[in-house]
Parts: sequence; C-alpha cells; structure tokens
Amino acid sequence: MNNLNCFTETEKQRKCVMDSIAKSFYQGELPYIFYSLIDKCLNEYGFDPQVVYQLFSMCYDKAIHRNYSRVGQLARNWYKHGYRKPEDLDEFILLCKRTKQICNFCMQNLKRRFNNLDVERIEKWITEYNASQPLVKYAFQKNEFRSYITLQNIEDTLAKWNANGVKTLEDAVNFCEKEHQENKQKWKAAMQAKEDRINVFSVMPLWHSFSEEMPLRNGPYLVTQRETVNDGESITVEKRWFRNGEWPLTQYEKDTGVKLDILSWALLPSPYIPQTGDDE
Repeated sequence: MNNLNCFTETEKQRKCVMDSIAKSFYQGELPYIFYSLIDKCLNEYGFDPQVVYQLFSMCYDKAIHRNYSRVGQLARNWYKHGYRKPEDLDEFILLCKRTKQICNFCMQNLKRRFNNLDVERIEKWITEYNASQPLVKYAFQKNEFRSYITLQNIEDTLAKWNANGVKTLEDAVNFCEKEHQENKQKWKAAMQAKEDRINVFSVMPLWHSFSEEMPLRNGPYLVTQRETVNDGESITVEKRWFRNGEWPLTQYEKDTGVKLDILSWALLPSPYIPQTGDDE
C-alpha cells in the first residue's frame, strides 16, 4: 500500500508534481512517456517542481502537451537559458509577452494566421536582434515598396540593422537616413559617370597611326585593332576598344598571350570612366 509517509522528501515532491500535472492537463492519466521527462527535469536539469508544473502548463496552452518532443525541446531551452527557479521564469514570461504582441501585429499586417515556425522566427527576432514592436513596425514601413511583404523581408531588415548596431527606433531612423543619403550620392556619381561617357562619345577623336609615338600618360585611349581569327580559314576583323592609363603594350601581350596588331589610336579628352578591355 502506497503511503506518502514512506517516501523521502524528494520522492514526495516528485509524486506531487506528477499528480498535479496529470490532474490539470491529462484528465488524471499522465502518459507513461512523460514520467522519464519529469524525472530528467527534476534531477538532471535541476528544475524546481513549480517550474516543471509551469512547463507543462505552457505546453498545454500551446496545445503541444501531448507532443513529447516539443515538451522536451522547451525543457531543454529553459535549461539552456537557466530557467530553473520560479523567479527565473520572469524573463521567459516577458519574452512570451513580447512575442505575442509582435505576432499579433505581424498577423494583422500580413493578414494570415501564424504557425509554430512563424512564432519561433519572431522569438528569434527578440532573442538575437532584441527587436521591439516599434522596430518591427518601422521595418514594415521600410518594406512598403514591395508588392508583397514576407516575414523573411522583415527579418533581413532587422538583421541588417542589428549588424550595424541599431538598438532602438531612433537608431533605425538615423541609420536609414544615412543609408538614404549614401545611396543618393552613389546615384549622382553613376549619373555623372554616364554623362561623362556620353560627352566622350560626342567628341570626334583625332586619329594617329600606330607608327607615331603614343604618349605615356593617363588615357583614355580609343584604339583600332586588327585581329586574325582562324576558323577553318583566315578571317581578318577590325574592332575598337578603350584602354585607360599608360600604355604597357608589351606587358599586355605577355599577360594575354595575344599578339596585337594595332592600326591606330586616339587620346580622348577627360573626364572618362572607361570599361577597360570592353569592345566598342
């Protein structure tokens, strides 16, 4: 006959927590597979009995209390983060609260329900990127140019911010403004380069025979080259191409292994940003 008086204090705690879990979440019948998990939580992980009860309570709320692997995964996660005493769970409860708030916000914006993988992704935003709801909301705003926003788009934005030291909404606003100004400068530089290139092509170059000495100065040069192609028969073609900088012709032939037959050259006016070696 079982009598609690015959048990040690540890055995009494074990029996009480198992009976409480069974009565609260399994209609009085605790599946046998969970006995070993509860023992592991109490003995190996060092959980307080109240923490073990809270573990099953949270799994019950998520409707995963009969999934041994999911309950065990949550237990390992708590052990990894040091949630062993009831007061240690305050951090986890705060994480759950923040996760729920951000999940609700994202579901409203994406207009769909989330599964467990979606929730785990958002937990990652909080634990790895310290994402708050204002940061997530701003990340949605910065992705409004897309026709369809996904959680991956938001995660990529948060990851980029985190890699650049963004911690608060103010940091994110300042970072995006700086990024906008840098992109604006890059666009202006690209437009200027394009305009310079157009101006060069509008100039009629003064052609010189290659027998004339080519000045050793910065280019760009516009060169006409004769090339013989052996494709069953000898075919001679002519093409024009640009080269910038000084004219190390012998070194170029050495590097490419191609003997160049240069017909003529012209020194074009600056400014010009050439595509070295591109055929024109």
